[in-house]
Amino acid sequence: MSASAITTTSIVQLRKDALAAEVDGDVIVLGVKRGKIFGFNEVGNRLWSKLTEPVAVSDLCDALAQQYQADLAVIRQDVIRFLEDLEESGFLAVR
Repeated sequence: MSASAITTTSIVQLRKDALAAEVDGDVIVLGVKRGKIFGFNEVGNRLWSKLTEPVAVSDLCDALAQQYQADLAVIRQDVIRFLEDLEESGFLAVR
């Protein structure tokens, strides 16, 4: 479970010490805190790139729903789960 509840009104941003590299067009992230390596799919790569600046979770979800013409409720659930994983691994600041 995440340290803070992430909702669509949360503002999120990558922490400055997040270790990531692009390999063959994919983002690979080293989770030093938990000893994990993350590799993202196309949507995860897109989300990661949008987290370099503070952004509202609702804005992330709206952009993905529009781009992929997918159900907003499903996108919200998936994005929040993705962000919670990032937060638990020490990559994400939430306010």
